[in-house]
Amino acid sequence: MSDGWKCYSSRVRSGLVLGLLWASYLLAQTGLQTAVTLTREGRYAEARRALSGTREPEEIRQKIAYHRLKAAIASGLKEAPAAAEEMRAALKLSPGDPQLLAVTAVAELQAGQFPQAVSTYQEAIRIAPGNDSYRIALATTLIEHQAFESAIEMLKPSAKSAKLLVLLGLAQYGHGDNADAIESLEQAIAADPALESAKRCLAGIVLESAKLPPQTTVDALCGWDKTVCAALQLRRAREEGDAALEEKSVATLERVDSAVAHCALGRAYEWRNQMKRAAEQMESCVHLDPTPQHHYMLALIYRKLGNAALAHRELELRTKMLQRISEEATLSLNALAAFQRQN
Repeated sequence: MSDGWKCYSSRVRSGLVLGLLWASYLLAQTGLQTAVTLTREGRYAEARRALSGTREPEEIRQKIAYHRLKAAIASGLKEAPAAAEEMRAALKLSPGDPQLLAVTAVAELQAGQFPQAVSTYQEAIRIAPGNDSYRIALATTLIEHQAFESAIEMLKPSAKSAKLLVLLGLAQYGHGDNADAIESLEQAIAADPALESAKRCLAGIVLESAKLPPQTTVDALCGWDKTVCAALQLRRAREEGDAALEEKSVATLERVDSAVAHCALGRAYEWRNQMKRAAEQMESCVHLDPTPQHHYMLALIYRKLGNAALAHRELELRTKMLQRISEEATLSLNALAAFQRQN
């Protein structure tokens, strides 16, 4: 989806670095301060040299800080498996610390150890069931790895907050359950009307759908964004043969430079058999929002223009995208990336 659509950077993802603040305090009296300082400055190789030959502290909290420091250095040197091993060594010293569990899970993910990371997040949730941030982190991880069924199973019993409902909706959409996804996102909007990501994700889903959404969905989105509203009203005009509503919607969209506007106008001009204008708009749409569906729509327009070579190119691009991942999953992951940036 385009930048205008993109729907949590998880704080724990920077835990290896943030832990250095704690390590700096705890290790200040152990002769390891130089390694801490160098690591905070991103001078990881120098930090490792400064750390070599030093003795592991005896006190438990200092031991944890020591291993977190070694994990941060390994991570900075792109040695992800070593970083994960150091975090697990720290975790053994305090296995009931949910925050330490979450940071360990991040390190395991960076090392490509997905099953271990999932188990570690699950343990953090078990220890701190009232902290939604661990559920959000696990749900995000599952969706990123296209484990949509597992995400839905984990979220359904516990999705009470707006952010969890958004993630449930994205997992349902990635799984192909569009109606359930729309319902979950509408619940997210009802739970927190100020949560922009819920509306952006809902809009992204309904605009990619072939069916016009229920009126309640249209009303909710029309009250939020005029461009989205115009795109949805354009489709209603098409279905109902309402020429006046069509003209009004097109006029609104023509005043906007966004992926949503260009994609909707591409459809509108195609319906009107204005193929050159349709191609121009859909080319802008694909440039801003290169989804499999948009490549396919542009291919159809090129075909109607008699340009078989360009139509074939767009279909090949669409096929390559779909070979990597399903269309619903592509859109779900795009929306997830945007959700992460905004929350």
